[in-house]
Amino acid sequence: MDIKNAFLYGDLNETVYMEQPPGYVARGEKQRMVCKLKKAIYGLKQSPKAWFDKFSRIIGEFGFSRCQVDHSVFVQTTRSGMVVLAVYVDDILITDSDIVGIEEAKTYLRKHFITKDLGRPRYFLGIEIPHNKHGVSLSQRKYACDLLQEAGLLGT
Repeated sequence: MDIKNAFLYGDLNETVYMEQPPGYVARGEKQRMVCKLKKAIYGLKQSPKAWFDKFSRIIGEFGFSRCQVDHSVFVQTTRSGMVVLAVYVDDILITDSDIVGIEEAKTYLRKHFITKDLGRPRYFLGIEIPHNKHGVSLSQRKYACDLLQEAGLLGT
């Protein structure tokens, strides 16, 4: 799942001013004006953290807790097991042993953010995710082959 324009959802915790962007300056104005930002925007150094803090709060309100080992992973215990969210910037991998948990998480996220469902994942962070009738595997075959190729060891 992809969150559209994720950084724009972030709330700023401090006062931030910026120069007016080109095209927004009134003709004939001699003074340079500044804008006081109400929300995070792309290019602002605070934006990634502001977005992740907002996401963490929203998903926490739905019963997810942050994994102690990896802070970009969130877990929710359900009747059928657990739902796991792995987050990388604005991309979210959602998994559960039961499709109901996945759909509930997606529905909740859609209530708070504009999302795009990318369907069943094939790759996530360079990890291949092949599916078959027995389940799901994780493979870094392509990464290993690329390393061998780079070292000149492929096919020798």
